[in-house]
Amino acid sequence: MDTQFADIDVVAVEVLGHYRLRLTFADGLVGDVDVSDLAELHGDLITPLHEASYFARVRVDPEQGTVVWPNGADLAAERLYDEASEHQVKKPRRHGRPRRIFAPR
Repeated sequence: MDTQFADIDVVAVEVLGHYRLRLTFADGLVGDVDVSDLAELHGDLITPLHEASYFARVRVDPEQGTVVWPNGADLAAERLYDEASEHQVKKPRRHGRPRRIFAPR
């Protein structure tokens, strides 16, 4: 995928269910992601996310440009953007100047 890193910053997150997030990116893309593969992982940062109430404590860290949890767990914005692109709710804004279309009189 050919994206500029600034455009793939996560700017908003909504929890849709356990392991499911609706993300809004800096370029306007809104998409749903399923991160249920986290259920198969373990470790000090990941294990707390197995509990739905803890998973729901996700927030956006504007400095990192991605989602984070209170214990410091985060997910790569690039991976999230790729999946959100496959499950779009709203398409990203087009870059560049808008074209003007003139209708004949």
